[in-house]
Amino acid sequence: MFEAYEIRQLPLSVPACKAKVEQFLSERGLRYDNRLEYYAGVFDTDDNMLAGGGLAADTLRCLAVSHEGEGEGLAARLVSHLLSEASQRGRHTVSIFTKPANRNLFESMGFAFIGQSAQSILLESNPQTHIQYVRQLSQLPRKGRVGIVVMHANPMTNGHLHLCRYAAERVDTLFVMVLSADEAEFSPEERLNMVREALKPISNVQVIPSSRYAISAHTFPTYFLKQPSDAATEHMQLDLDVFLRIVAPSLGVGVRYVGSEADDALTAAYNATMLQMLPERGVEVVEIPRIGTPEPIRATRVRESLSQGRVAATLPLLPPTTWPFVLSHLATRALLAELNLTPKPGLIDLHDNGAHSDMDYTMMRRSISVLQPHFTRIAALGLSPQIPSADQLRCAGLEAERDMLAATGGINTHKGAIFALGLMLIATVHSQYVRNECDMAYIQQTIARMAAELLPATETHGAEAVRKYNLRGALAQACTGYEPMFGEWLPRLVNDSSPAGRLNLLLAIISQIDDTNIYHRGGTEAAAYAKASATHALSLSSQEQVAYIENLNLAFCAKHISPGGSADMLALTIFAAALHNAINLSDNTNN
Repeated sequence: MFEAYEIRQLPLSVPACKAKVEQFLSERGLRYDNRLEYYAGVFDTDDNMLAGGGLAADTLRCLAVSHEGEGEGLAARLVSHLLSEASQRGRHTVSIFTKPANRNLFESMGFAFIGQSAQSILLESNPQTHIQYVRQLSQLPRKGRVGIVVMHANPMTNGHLHLCRYAAERVDTLFVMVLSADEAEFSPEERLNMVREALKPISNVQVIPSSRYAISAHTFPTYFLKQPSDAATEHMQLDLDVFLRIVAPSLGVGVRYVGSEADDALTAAYNATMLQMLPERGVEVVEIPRIGTPEPIRATRVRESLSQGRVAATLPLLPPTTWPFVLSHLATRALLAELNLTPKPGLIDLHDNGAHSDMDYTMMRRSISVLQPHFTRIAALGLSPQIPSADQLRCAGLEAERDMLAATGGINTHKGAIFALGLMLIATVHSQYVRNECDMAYIQQTIARMAAELLPATETHGAEAVRKYNLRGALAQACTGYEPMFGEWLPRLVNDSSPAGRLNLLLAIISQIDDTNIYHRGGTEAAAYAKASATHALSLSSQEQVAYIENLNLAFCAKHISPGGSADMLALTIFAAALHNAINLSDNTNN
Protein backbone atom coordinates (compact mmCIF):
# COMPACT_ATOMS: atom_id res chain seq x y z
CA MET A 1 0.00 0.00 0.00
CA PHE A 2 1.18 3.57 -0.76
CA GLU A 3 0.79 4.47 2.91
CA ALA A 4 3.73 2.19 3.71
CA TYR A 5 6.13 4.22 1.60
CA GLU A 6 7.69 7.65 1.98
CA ILE A 7 9.24 9.85 -0.73
CA ARG A 8 12.04 12.09 0.42
CA GLN A 9 14.85 14.07 -1.15
CA LEU A 10 18.44 12.87 -1.09
CA PRO A 11 20.57 16.07 -1.13
CA LEU A 12 23.35 15.33 -3.59
CA SER A 13 25.63 17.92 -1.96
CA VAL A 14 25.84 15.58 1.06
CA PRO A 15 28.53 12.96 0.28
CA ALA A 16 26.68 10.16 2.10
CA CYS A 17 23.47 10.81 0.15
CA LYS A 18 25.30 10.97 -3.17
CA ALA A 19 27.09 7.71 -2.36
CA LYS A 20 23.77 6.06 -1.52
CA VAL A 21 22.32 7.14 -4.89
CA GLU A 22 25.41 5.94 -6.75
CA GLN A 23 25.25 2.55 -5.06
CA PHE A 24 21.50 2.20 -5.67
CA LEU A 25 21.95 2.93 -9.38
CA SER A 26 25.01 0.71 -9.74
CA GLU A 27 23.13 -2.25 -8.29
CA ARG A 28 20.57 -1.79 -11.06
CA GLY A 29 23.06 -1.51 -13.91
CA LEU A 30 22.85 2.29 -14.18
CA ARG A 31 25.47 5.01 -13.81
CA TYR A 32 25.21 8.19 -11.79
CA ASP A 33 24.55 11.27 -13.96
CA ASN A 34 26.70 14.23 -12.92
CA ARG A 35 24.09 16.66 -14.25
CA LEU A 36 21.57 15.70 -11.58
CA GLU A 37 20.22 18.70 -9.68
CA TYR A 38 17.66 16.91 -7.53
CA TYR A 39 17.13 13.30 -6.48
CA ALA A 40 14.38 11.63 -4.48
CA GLY A 41 13.94 8.10 -3.18
CA VAL A 42 10.99 5.97 -2.15
CA PHE A 43 11.60 4.32 1.22
CA ASP A 44 9.69 1.65 3.14
CA THR A 45 9.10 1.65 6.89
CA ASP A 46 12.46 -0.05 7.43
CA ASP A 47 14.20 2.79 5.58
CA ASN A 48 15.04 0.61 2.58
CA MET A 49 15.27 2.55 -0.68
CA LEU A 50 12.96 0.85 -3.17
CA ALA A 51 12.97 3.40 -6.01
CA GLY A 52 14.76 6.57 -6.98
CA GLY A 53 14.74 9.23 -9.65
CA GLY A 54 16.04 12.71 -10.30
CA LEU A 55 15.93 15.90 -12.32
CA ALA A 56 18.52 17.54 -14.52
CA ALA A 57 17.18 20.75 -16.06
CA ASP A 58 13.92 19.71 -17.76
CA THR A 59 14.66 15.97 -17.94
CA LEU A 60 13.97 13.03 -15.65
CA ARG A 61 17.16 11.09 -15.01
CA CYS A 62 18.41 7.98 -13.22
CA LEU A 63 14.95 6.53 -12.58
CA ALA A 64 15.12 3.00 -11.15
CA VAL A 65 13.01 0.60 -9.09
CA SER A 66 14.45 -2.20 -6.96
CA HIS A 67 13.35 -5.80 -7.36
CA GLU A 68 11.51 -5.54 -4.04
CA GLY A 69 9.58 -2.49 -5.23
CA GLU A 70 8.38 -3.92 -8.54
CA GLY A 71 4.62 -4.24 -8.93
CA GLU A 72 3.93 -1.65 -6.24
CA GLY A 73 3.29 1.29 -8.57
CA LEU A 74 6.31 3.08 -7.13
CA ALA A 75 7.56 4.35 -10.49
CA ALA A 76 4.31 6.20 -11.19
CA ARG A 77 4.26 7.68 -7.70
CA LEU A 78 7.89 8.79 -7.95
CA VAL A 79 7.41 10.27 -11.43
CA SER A 80 4.41 12.23 -10.16
CA HIS A 81 6.57 13.61 -7.35
CA LEU A 82 9.36 14.57 -9.76
CA LEU A 83 6.93 16.27 -12.15
CA SER A 84 5.56 18.30 -9.23
CA GLU A 85 9.08 19.28 -8.21
CA ALA A 86 9.90 20.26 -11.81
CA SER A 87 6.74 22.37 -12.00
CA GLN A 88 7.73 24.23 -8.84
CA ARG A 89 11.04 24.98 -10.57
CA GLY A 90 9.16 26.44 -13.57
CA ARG A 91 9.65 23.41 -15.84
CA HIS A 92 6.17 22.39 -16.95
CA THR A 93 7.16 19.95 -19.68
CA VAL A 94 9.68 17.29 -18.70
CA SER A 95 11.44 14.84 -21.00
CA ILE A 96 12.94 11.44 -20.35
CA PHE A 97 15.53 9.52 -22.30
CA THR A 98 15.19 5.84 -21.56
CA LYS A 99 15.37 2.32 -22.97
CA PRO A 100 12.82 1.36 -25.67
CA ALA A 101 11.49 -1.35 -23.33
CA ASN A 102 10.17 1.38 -21.01
CA ARG A 103 7.99 3.05 -23.65
CA ASN A 104 4.70 1.44 -22.57
CA LEU A 105 5.39 2.26 -18.92
CA PHE A 106 5.80 5.97 -19.56
CA GLU A 107 3.00 6.20 -22.11
CA SER A 108 0.72 4.70 -19.45
CA MET A 109 1.68 7.69 -17.28
CA GLY A 110 0.65 10.14 -20.01
CA PHE A 111 4.04 10.72 -21.64
CA ALA A 112 4.14 11.29 -25.39
CA PHE A 113 6.60 9.44 -27.65
CA ILE A 114 8.91 11.85 -29.53
CA GLY A 115 11.64 9.80 -31.21
CA GLN A 116 13.95 6.82 -31.00
CA SER A 117 17.30 5.32 -31.84
CA ALA A 118 18.54 1.76 -31.56
CA GLN A 119 18.96 1.79 -27.76
CA SER A 120 17.05 4.86 -26.59
CA ILE A 121 13.76 6.66 -26.88
CA LEU A 122 12.63 10.17 -25.99
CA LEU A 123 9.28 10.93 -24.39
CA GLU A 124 7.86 14.03 -22.75
CA SER A 125 5.28 14.63 -20.05
CA ASN A 126 3.02 17.12 -21.86
CA PRO A 127 1.67 15.77 -25.17
CA GLN A 128 0.56 19.26 -26.19
CA THR A 129 4.08 20.69 -26.19
CA HIS A 130 5.30 19.08 -29.39
CA ILE A 131 1.88 19.47 -31.00
CA GLN A 132 2.05 23.22 -30.42
CA TYR A 133 5.62 23.30 -31.75
CA VAL A 134 4.58 21.48 -34.92
CA ARG A 135 1.73 23.97 -35.36
CA GLN A 136 4.12 26.87 -34.87
CA LEU A 137 6.57 25.59 -37.50
CA SER A 138 3.78 24.72 -39.92
CA GLN A 139 2.54 28.31 -39.87
CA LEU A 140 5.87 29.79 -40.96
CA PRO A 141 5.61 31.14 -44.53
CA ARG A 142 7.42 29.18 -47.23
CA LYS A 143 7.12 28.53 -50.93
CA GLY A 144 8.49 26.15 -53.51
CA ARG A 145 11.46 23.96 -52.72
CA VAL A 146 12.37 24.21 -49.04
CA GLY A 147 15.84 23.64 -47.61
CA ILE A 148 17.32 23.88 -44.16
CA VAL A 149 20.69 24.55 -42.55
CA VAL A 150 21.12 23.67 -38.87
CA MET A 151 24.04 25.32 -37.08
CA HIS A 152 25.42 26.30 -33.68
CA ALA A 153 27.05 29.47 -35.04
CA ASN A 154 29.27 29.76 -31.99
CA PRO A 155 30.12 32.29 -33.40
CA MET A 156 28.80 32.98 -36.90
CA THR A 157 31.74 32.71 -39.33
CA ASN A 158 32.36 33.33 -43.02
CA GLY A 159 32.14 29.56 -43.38
CA HIS A 160 28.56 29.60 -42.09
CA LEU A 161 27.78 32.54 -44.35
CA HIS A 162 29.15 30.68 -47.40
CA LEU A 163 27.06 27.61 -46.57
CA CYS A 164 23.86 29.66 -46.21
CA ARG A 165 24.47 31.64 -49.40
CA TYR A 166 25.12 28.45 -51.36
CA ALA A 167 21.96 26.82 -50.03
CA ALA A 168 19.78 29.91 -50.50
CA GLU A 169 20.71 30.07 -54.20
CA ARG A 170 19.38 26.53 -54.75
CA VAL A 171 16.02 26.61 -52.97
CA ASP A 172 13.01 28.88 -52.92
CA THR A 173 12.88 29.02 -49.12
CA LEU A 174 15.78 28.37 -46.78
CA PHE A 175 15.29 27.93 -43.05
CA VAL A 176 18.40 28.44 -40.93
CA MET A 177 17.90 26.87 -37.52
CA VAL A 178 20.26 28.05 -34.77
CA LEU A 179 20.76 25.46 -32.06
CA SER A 180 20.09 26.65 -28.53
CA ALA A 181 22.95 24.87 -26.76
CA ASP A 182 23.49 26.54 -23.38
CA GLU A 183 27.06 25.24 -23.22
CA ALA A 184 28.16 27.58 -26.02
CA GLU A 185 30.44 30.55 -25.28
CA PHE A 186 27.96 32.87 -26.97
CA SER A 187 24.43 32.73 -25.61
CA PRO A 188 21.52 31.35 -27.68
CA GLU A 189 20.14 34.88 -28.08
CA GLU A 190 23.50 36.25 -29.20
CA ARG A 191 24.01 33.49 -31.74
CA LEU A 192 20.49 33.87 -33.10
CA ASN A 193 21.00 37.63 -33.48
CA MET A 194 24.41 37.35 -35.13
CA VAL A 195 23.02 34.87 -37.68
CA ARG A 196 20.03 37.10 -38.38
CA GLU A 197 22.27 40.12 -38.87
CA ALA A 198 24.60 38.27 -41.22
CA LEU A 199 21.77 36.80 -43.34
CA LYS A 200 19.52 39.85 -43.37
CA PRO A 201 20.39 40.72 -47.02
CA ILE A 202 19.28 37.28 -48.31
CA SER A 203 15.57 37.61 -48.99
CA ASN A 204 14.55 33.94 -49.08
CA VAL A 205 16.13 33.05 -45.72
CA GLN A 206 14.26 32.71 -42.45
CA VAL A 207 16.37 32.37 -39.29
CA ILE A 208 14.63 30.45 -36.54
CA PRO A 209 15.69 29.20 -33.10
CA SER A 210 15.80 25.52 -32.33
CA SER A 211 13.82 24.00 -29.50
CA ARG A 212 13.88 21.20 -27.00
CA TYR A 213 13.65 18.87 -30.00
CA ALA A 214 17.20 19.62 -31.13
CA ILE A 215 19.10 17.27 -28.86
CA SER A 216 22.50 18.45 -27.70
CA ALA A 217 25.37 15.99 -27.44
CA HIS A 218 26.16 17.68 -24.11
CA THR A 219 22.73 16.97 -22.63
CA PHE A 220 22.09 13.50 -24.08
CA PRO A 221 22.40 11.12 -21.08
CA THR A 222 24.45 7.94 -21.02
CA TYR A 223 23.58 6.53 -17.62
CA PHE A 224 21.20 3.89 -19.04
CA LEU A 225 23.43 2.72 -21.94
CA LYS A 226 25.40 -0.46 -21.38
CA GLN A 227 28.38 1.01 -23.21
CA PRO A 228 29.05 4.75 -22.74
CA SER A 229 30.96 4.62 -26.04
CA ASP A 230 27.59 4.16 -27.75
CA ALA A 231 26.49 7.65 -26.65
CA ALA A 232 27.64 9.53 -29.76
CA THR A 233 25.91 7.14 -32.16
CA GLU A 234 22.75 7.05 -30.06
CA HIS A 235 22.65 10.84 -29.82
CA MET A 236 23.07 11.28 -33.59
CA GLN A 237 20.40 8.74 -34.46
CA LEU A 238 17.92 10.10 -31.93
CA ASP A 239 18.50 13.73 -32.90
CA LEU A 240 18.03 12.96 -36.59
CA ASP A 241 14.97 10.78 -35.94
CA VAL A 242 13.32 13.66 -34.06
CA PHE A 243 14.30 16.02 -36.90
CA LEU A 244 12.62 13.69 -39.41
CA ARG A 245 9.49 13.20 -37.29
CA ILE A 246 8.90 16.79 -36.18
CA VAL A 247 11.00 19.49 -37.86
CA ALA A 248 11.29 18.35 -41.49
CA PRO A 249 7.59 17.58 -42.12
CA SER A 250 6.40 20.67 -40.23
CA LEU A 251 8.57 22.97 -42.38
CA GLY A 252 8.15 20.98 -45.58
CA VAL A 253 11.92 20.46 -45.82
CA GLY A 254 13.11 18.60 -48.90
CA VAL A 255 16.87 19.11 -48.55
CA ARG A 256 19.32 19.66 -45.71
CA TYR A 257 22.65 21.38 -46.40
CA VAL A 258 25.76 20.66 -44.34
CA GLY A 259 29.41 21.61 -44.48
CA SER A 260 31.82 18.84 -45.40
CA GLU A 261 34.14 17.56 -42.71
CA ALA A 262 37.54 15.93 -43.10
CA ASP A 263 39.19 16.64 -39.76
CA ASP A 264 36.63 16.44 -36.96
CA ALA A 265 35.69 12.78 -36.50
CA LEU A 266 32.47 13.45 -34.60
CA THR A 267 31.11 15.90 -37.19
CA ALA A 268 32.12 13.56 -39.99
CA ALA A 269 30.25 10.73 -38.27
CA TYR A 270 27.18 12.94 -37.86
CA ASN A 271 27.26 13.78 -41.58
CA ALA A 272 27.59 10.08 -42.44
CA THR A 273 24.64 9.20 -40.21
CA MET A 274 22.63 11.98 -41.83
CA LEU A 275 23.45 10.69 -45.31
CA GLN A 276 22.27 7.27 -44.22
CA MET A 277 19.03 8.23 -42.47
CA LEU A 278 17.58 11.27 -44.25
CA PRO A 279 17.41 10.20 -47.92
CA GLU A 280 15.61 6.96 -47.12
CA ARG A 281 12.93 9.05 -45.40
CA GLY A 282 12.53 11.62 -48.18
CA VAL A 283 15.02 14.36 -47.28
CA GLU A 284 18.02 14.96 -49.55
CA VAL A 285 21.39 15.75 -47.96
CA VAL A 286 23.88 18.02 -49.73
CA GLU A 287 27.44 18.39 -48.44
CA ILE A 288 29.17 21.66 -49.32
CA PRO A 289 32.98 21.98 -49.25
CA ARG A 290 34.23 24.33 -46.55
CA ILE A 291 35.99 27.56 -47.51
CA GLY A 292 39.20 28.97 -46.12
CA THR A 293 42.92 28.77 -46.72
CA PRO A 294 45.32 27.40 -45.67
CA GLU A 295 42.80 25.57 -43.47
CA PRO A 296 38.98 25.62 -43.58
CA ILE A 297 37.13 28.18 -41.48
CA ARG A 298 35.55 26.53 -38.46
CA ALA A 299 33.90 28.02 -35.40
CA THR A 300 36.17 25.87 -33.23
CA ARG A 301 39.20 27.43 -34.93
CA VAL A 302 37.76 30.90 -34.31
CA ARG A 303 37.12 30.16 -30.62
CA GLU A 304 40.63 28.81 -30.20
CA SER A 305 42.09 31.92 -31.82
CA LEU A 306 40.05 34.19 -29.57
CA SER A 307 41.03 32.26 -26.44
CA GLN A 308 44.68 32.57 -27.45
CA GLY A 309 44.40 36.34 -27.75
CA ARG A 310 44.65 36.47 -31.54
CA VAL A 311 41.66 38.75 -31.90
CA ALA A 312 42.81 40.97 -34.77
CA ALA A 313 43.78 37.91 -36.80
CA THR A 314 40.39 36.31 -36.12
CA LEU A 315 38.08 39.13 -37.22
CA PRO A 316 38.71 38.54 -40.97
CA LEU A 317 37.27 35.03 -40.55
CA LEU A 318 33.93 36.52 -39.49
CA PRO A 319 31.18 38.48 -41.23
CA PRO A 320 31.37 42.17 -40.23
CA THR A 321 28.06 41.80 -38.43
CA THR A 322 29.69 39.28 -36.08
CA TRP A 323 32.53 41.59 -35.04
CA PRO A 324 30.46 43.56 -32.47
CA PHE A 325 29.41 40.33 -30.72
CA VAL A 326 32.99 39.09 -30.45
CA LEU A 327 34.38 42.43 -29.32
CA SER A 328 31.65 42.93 -26.71
CA HIS A 329 32.78 39.67 -25.12
CA LEU A 330 36.32 40.99 -25.14
CA ALA A 331 35.18 44.21 -23.46
CA THR A 332 33.28 42.44 -20.68
CA ARG A 333 36.21 40.09 -20.10
CA ALA A 334 38.47 43.13 -19.75
CA LEU A 335 36.10 44.55 -17.12
CA LEU A 336 36.11 41.20 -15.31
CA ALA A 337 39.90 41.07 -15.42
CA GLU A 338 40.03 44.49 -13.74
CA LEU A 339 37.38 43.53 -11.19
CA ASN A 340 39.13 40.26 -10.29
CA LEU A 341 42.57 41.83 -9.91
CA THR A 342 43.30 41.35 -6.20
CA PRO A 343 44.38 43.13 -4.06
CA LYS A 344 43.66 46.68 -5.21
CA PRO A 345 43.63 49.89 -3.15
CA GLY A 346 40.15 51.28 -2.51
CA LEU A 347 38.48 49.24 -5.25
CA ILE A 348 36.14 46.25 -5.22
CA ASP A 349 37.99 42.98 -5.71
CA LEU A 350 37.78 39.34 -4.66
CA HIS A 351 38.71 40.23 -1.06
CA ASP A 352 36.52 43.18 -0.15
CA ASN A 353 34.42 46.12 -1.33
CA GLY A 354 37.23 48.66 -1.06
CA ALA A 355 35.99 52.13 -0.16
CA HIS A 356 32.45 51.33 -1.33
CA SER A 357 29.53 50.83 1.02
CA ASP A 358 26.91 50.95 -1.73
CA MET A 359 28.20 48.24 -4.08
CA ASP A 360 29.93 44.87 -3.95
CA TYR A 361 31.48 42.21 -6.17
CA THR A 362 28.14 40.59 -7.01
CA MET A 363 26.66 43.91 -8.10
CA MET A 364 29.67 44.61 -10.29
CA ARG A 365 29.37 41.22 -11.97
CA ARG A 366 25.67 41.83 -12.55
CA SER A 367 26.38 45.24 -14.03
CA ILE A 368 28.99 43.82 -16.41
CA SER A 369 26.57 41.12 -17.54
CA VAL A 370 23.86 43.69 -18.26
CA LEU A 371 26.29 45.83 -20.27
CA GLN A 372 27.43 43.10 -22.66
CA PRO A 373 24.50 43.35 -25.13
CA HIS A 374 24.82 47.14 -25.00
CA PHE A 375 28.49 46.88 -25.90
CA THR A 376 27.40 44.80 -28.92
CA ARG A 377 24.95 47.48 -30.06
CA ILE A 378 27.48 50.26 -29.41
CA ALA A 379 30.21 48.44 -31.35
CA ALA A 380 27.83 48.00 -34.30
CA LEU A 381 27.82 51.78 -34.75
CA GLY A 382 31.28 51.35 -36.24
CA LEU A 383 29.95 49.33 -39.19
CA SER A 384 29.85 52.37 -41.45
CA PRO A 385 32.21 54.41 -43.64
CA GLN A 386 31.48 57.37 -41.35
CA ILE A 387 31.86 57.67 -37.60
CA PRO A 388 28.55 57.90 -35.70
CA SER A 389 27.03 61.25 -34.93
CA ALA A 390 27.08 62.82 -31.48
CA ASP A 391 23.37 62.04 -31.10
CA GLN A 392 23.96 58.35 -31.91
CA LEU A 393 26.79 58.19 -29.40
CA ARG A 394 24.78 59.86 -26.65
CA CYS A 395 21.70 57.72 -27.29
CA ALA A 396 23.65 54.44 -27.17
CA GLY A 397 25.51 55.49 -24.02
CA LEU A 398 22.37 56.63 -22.21
CA GLU A 399 20.56 53.38 -23.03
CA ALA A 400 23.44 51.40 -21.53
CA GLU A 401 23.50 53.63 -18.44
CA ARG A 402 19.76 53.25 -17.97
CA ASP A 403 19.93 49.44 -17.89
CA MET A 404 23.05 49.52 -15.71
CA LEU A 405 21.27 51.69 -13.13
CA ALA A 406 18.18 49.49 -13.29
CA ALA A 407 20.34 46.44 -12.56
CA THR A 408 22.18 48.10 -9.68
CA GLY A 409 19.33 49.92 -8.00
CA GLY A 410 20.55 53.31 -9.18
CA ILE A 411 24.23 52.81 -8.28
CA ASN A 412 26.78 54.03 -10.84
CA THR A 413 29.06 51.02 -11.28
CA HIS A 414 30.37 51.46 -14.83
CA LYS A 415 29.40 54.84 -16.28
CA GLY A 416 33.00 55.70 -17.05
CA ALA A 417 33.64 52.27 -18.55
CA ILE A 418 30.62 52.61 -20.83
CA PHE A 419 32.06 55.83 -22.19
CA ALA A 420 35.68 54.72 -22.63
CA LEU A 421 35.07 51.16 -23.82
CA GLY A 422 32.17 52.32 -25.98
CA LEU A 423 34.41 54.69 -27.94
CA MET A 424 37.10 52.01 -28.20
CA LEU A 425 34.62 49.41 -29.47
CA ILE A 426 33.22 51.70 -32.16
CA ALA A 427 36.69 52.77 -33.28
CA THR A 428 37.89 49.17 -33.47
CA VAL A 429 34.97 48.01 -35.59
CA HIS A 430 35.25 51.11 -37.76
CA SER A 431 38.96 50.46 -38.35
CA GLN A 432 38.31 46.85 -39.35
CA TYR A 433 35.43 47.98 -41.58
CA VAL A 434 37.27 50.71 -43.52
CA ARG A 435 40.86 49.45 -43.34
CA ASN A 436 40.43 45.67 -43.06
CA GLU A 437 42.64 45.65 -39.97
CA CYS A 438 42.77 46.76 -36.36
CA ASP A 439 45.06 49.73 -36.98
CA MET A 440 45.87 51.06 -33.51
CA ALA A 441 46.92 54.49 -34.77
CA TYR A 442 43.69 54.81 -36.74
CA ILE A 443 41.67 53.59 -33.75
CA GLN A 444 43.26 56.29 -31.60
CA GLN A 445 42.50 58.97 -34.20
CA THR A 446 38.89 57.77 -34.49
CA ILE A 447 38.39 57.95 -30.73
CA ALA A 448 39.65 61.55 -30.75
CA ARG A 449 37.33 62.43 -33.65
CA MET A 450 34.28 60.99 -31.92
CA ALA A 451 35.13 62.74 -28.66
CA ALA A 452 35.47 66.00 -30.55
CA GLU A 453 31.94 65.47 -31.86
CA LEU A 454 30.76 65.43 -28.25
CA LEU A 455 32.70 68.53 -27.18
CA PRO A 456 29.79 71.00 -27.38
CA ALA A 457 28.11 68.93 -24.69
CA THR A 458 28.78 69.39 -21.00
CA GLU A 459 31.20 66.91 -19.47
CA THR A 460 28.93 64.14 -18.15
CA HIS A 461 31.19 61.76 -16.21
CA GLY A 462 32.63 63.39 -13.11
CA ALA A 463 31.22 66.72 -14.29
CA GLU A 464 31.04 68.29 -10.83
CA ALA A 465 34.67 67.45 -10.00
CA VAL A 466 35.81 68.62 -13.46
CA ARG A 467 34.25 72.05 -12.94
CA LYS A 468 35.15 72.42 -9.27
CA TYR A 469 38.83 71.47 -9.59
CA ASN A 470 39.41 72.48 -13.22
CA LEU A 471 40.33 68.93 -14.24
CA ARG A 472 40.67 67.12 -17.52
CA GLY A 473 37.69 64.80 -17.32
CA ALA A 474 36.72 61.70 -19.28
CA LEU A 475 35.76 63.67 -22.39
CA ALA A 476 38.98 65.68 -22.42
CA GLN A 477 41.01 62.48 -22.05
CA ALA A 478 39.12 60.93 -24.95
CA CYS A 479 39.79 64.01 -27.10
CA THR A 480 43.50 63.15 -26.92
CA GLY A 481 42.68 59.69 -28.22
CA TYR A 482 43.67 58.38 -24.78
CA GLU A 483 47.24 59.37 -25.53
CA PRO A 484 48.75 57.99 -22.27
CA MET A 485 46.99 54.67 -22.81
CA PHE A 486 48.26 54.14 -26.36
CA GLY A 487 51.65 55.74 -25.74
CA GLU A 488 52.65 54.39 -22.33
CA TRP A 489 50.14 52.09 -20.61
CA LEU A 490 49.54 49.73 -23.54
CA PRO A 491 53.26 49.05 -24.18
CA ARG A 492 53.71 48.55 -20.46
CA LEU A 493 50.92 45.98 -20.26
CA VAL A 494 52.14 44.23 -23.41
CA ASN A 495 55.52 43.86 -21.71
CA ASP A 496 53.98 42.40 -18.53
CA SER A 497 50.35 41.28 -18.45
CA SER A 498 50.70 39.20 -15.28
CA PRO A 499 48.58 40.10 -12.22
CA ALA A 500 51.61 41.90 -10.78
CA GLY A 501 52.07 43.75 -14.05
CA ARG A 502 48.44 44.81 -14.07
CA LEU A 503 48.63 46.01 -10.49
CA ASN A 504 51.73 48.06 -11.29
CA LEU A 505 49.93 49.53 -14.29
CA LEU A 506 46.96 50.47 -12.09
CA LEU A 507 49.33 52.18 -9.67
CA ALA A 508 50.99 54.03 -12.56
CA ILE A 509 47.61 55.21 -13.80
CA ILE A 510 46.58 56.39 -10.31
CA SER A 511 49.86 58.29 -10.00
CA GLN A 512 49.38 60.06 -13.35
CA ILE A 513 45.76 60.97 -14.02
CA ASP A 514 43.38 63.36 -12.32
CA ASP A 515 40.88 60.72 -11.24
CA THR A 516 37.57 62.57 -10.97
CA ASN A 517 36.16 59.85 -8.74
CA ILE A 518 38.89 60.52 -6.16
CA TYR A 519 38.38 64.30 -6.39
CA HIS A 520 34.61 63.88 -6.05
CA ARG A 521 35.01 61.83 -2.88
CA GLY A 522 37.93 63.58 -1.17
CA GLY A 523 39.04 66.67 -3.05
CA THR A 524 42.62 67.78 -3.74
CA GLU A 525 44.01 66.37 -0.49
CA ALA A 526 42.76 62.84 -1.27
CA ALA A 527 44.00 63.11 -4.88
CA ALA A 528 47.47 64.17 -3.79
CA TYR A 529 47.62 61.38 -1.21
CA ALA A 530 46.52 58.78 -3.79
CA LYS A 531 49.10 59.90 -6.33
CA ALA A 532 51.93 59.99 -3.80
CA SER A 533 50.99 56.59 -2.37
CA ALA A 534 50.79 54.98 -5.80
CA THR A 535 54.13 56.49 -6.78
CA HIS A 536 55.72 55.12 -3.62
CA ALA A 537 54.20 51.67 -4.19
CA LEU A 538 55.82 51.54 -7.63
CA SER A 539 59.25 52.02 -6.04
CA LEU A 540 58.89 48.94 -3.83
CA SER A 541 59.99 45.40 -4.50
CA SER A 542 57.28 42.90 -5.37
CA GLN A 543 57.43 41.38 -1.87
CA GLU A 544 57.25 44.76 -0.15
CA GLN A 545 54.52 45.93 -2.48
CA VAL A 546 52.01 43.21 -1.50
CA ALA A 547 51.98 44.22 2.17
CA TYR A 548 52.00 47.91 1.27
CA ILE A 549 48.97 47.56 -1.05
CA GLU A 550 47.01 45.71 1.63
CA ASN A 551 47.70 48.52 4.08
CA LEU A 552 47.07 51.15 1.43
CA ASN A 553 43.69 49.58 0.77
CA LEU A 554 42.81 50.05 4.45
CA ALA A 555 43.99 53.67 4.30
CA PHE A 556 42.02 54.36 1.11
CA CYS A 557 38.93 52.86 2.71
CA ALA A 558 39.35 55.01 5.81
CA LYS A 559 39.74 58.12 3.66
CA HIS A 560 36.86 57.08 1.34
CA ILE A 561 39.22 57.04 -1.68
CA SER A 562 38.17 54.96 -4.67
CA PRO A 563 40.21 55.35 -7.89
CA GLY A 564 37.30 54.31 -10.11
CA GLY A 565 38.46 56.36 -13.09
CA SER A 566 41.86 54.67 -12.94
CA ALA A 567 40.13 51.27 -12.85
CA ASP A 568 38.24 52.22 -16.04
CA MET A 569 41.52 53.12 -17.72
CA LEU A 570 43.03 49.79 -16.64
CA ALA A 571 40.09 47.92 -18.18
CA LEU A 572 40.44 49.98 -21.36
CA THR A 573 44.15 49.13 -21.57
CA ILE A 574 43.45 45.42 -20.98
CA PHE A 575 40.94 45.51 -23.84
CA ALA A 576 43.44 47.25 -26.13
CA ALA A 577 46.18 44.76 -25.23
CA ALA A 578 43.93 41.79 -26.01
CA LEU A 579 43.00 43.43 -29.29
CA HIS A 580 46.68 44.00 -29.93
CA ASN A 581 47.10 40.19 -29.81
CA ALA A 582 49.36 40.73 -26.85
CA ILE A 583 47.58 39.05 -23.93
CA ASN A 584 45.21 36.16 -23.36
CA LEU A 585 42.05 36.92 -21.40
CA SER A 586 40.72 33.36 -21.34
CA ASP A 587 42.26 32.51 -17.96
CA ASN A 588 42.36 35.96 -16.41
CA THR A 589 38.97 36.23 -14.76
CA ASN A 590 40.09 34.65 -11.50
CA ASN A 591 43.38 36.38 -10.74
